[in-house]
Amino acid sequence: MFGAFVINLDSRQDRLAEFRQRTRRFSFPIERFAALTPQQLVEQGHMANPSAWSACNASHFAVYRLVLERGLDWALVLEDDVLPIVGFERRVRWALEGAPPEAWLIQLGYLGSAGSRVRRVLRSVGGHARPSMNVQRCEQYWWGSQANLISKKFAEFMLAQPPHGERRDGTDSHDRFMRALSVETEFQHHCFVHHPNLAGQSLSTSDIGNQPDATDMKPHGLKEWRRLLP
Repeated sequence: MFGAFVINLDSRQDRLAEFRQRTRRFSFPIERFAALTPQQLVEQGHMANPSAWSACNASHFAVYRLVLERGLDWALVLEDDVLPIVGFERRVRWALEGAPPEAWLIQLGYLGSAGSRVRRVLRSVGGHARPSMNVQRCEQYWWGSQANLISKKFAEFMLAQPPHGERRDGTDSHDRFMRALSVETEFQHHCFVHHPNLAGQSLSTSDIGNQPDATDMKPHGLKEWRRLLP
């Protein structure tokens, strides 16, 4: 079974509208997941003083719970500022069909050098998942969580990790935590990245910003990815 989710704050209907416009040609449904806020984490008793990064991380973990509850074999998890390249849906299907047996996660959107050049992306007619099993590759690739294919095994692994407020490195950023896991744990053998890169991050106003204590109104994203819209 396969499912698809987009994480979106109730307060950012503008970004949801942009997302729906970008994915309007997709043939499969994408379910909206209402992103959690720091205030909700406090009210639910999860954390005393959560940052916006904590809420973002918690939202991803809540989607992982849905994957297990619904018994999904694979799920496409997107953030609402994702910018898919031409042929994104077709390439996602190819990635699923060709996923290595040991793959728990295939990252579709990253900011590493491999696959990030527009010319290389446009020339590619296929693509493949490559292992990301060493420090160099993890540092190169683990810079975005806007587009991931996750398996049931990945969801089980992530939900077995310590609560959000107990990270050893002191960060609650989802992408930094994932990068650390891909270096320090058995996850390193099950972590793959898709080449070429299938999704970027749109030029928009961030809900979080560039620092763990930031909140919003921070411009980010890649303007040049607009030419790759379907």
